[in-house]
Amino acid sequence: VNMADIYQRKGEFPFPPIPYIPGLEGAGHIIEAGPAVREFKAGQRIAFACLGSYAEYVCLDTSDPSWFAAVIPAT
Repeated sequence: VNMADIYQRKGEFPFPPIPYIPGLEGAGHIIEAGPAVREFKAGQRIAFACLGSYAEYVCLDTSDPSWFAAVIPAT
């Protein structure tokens, strides 16, 4: 949970209109990567920033400059 998430929960940042899934940052494993994706592979652990990161599954569009992801090294 980052500071923006905390501010949103406290009511200091307004939530977008419903339907809305909160969360601005997350981490997890890549389940599947599309054929055009070169920098990420299924099974890698990543940390990412995108709207709706509290969802059980998140689909990240690598052509969208509004999100960020980085591979978490195994060691």
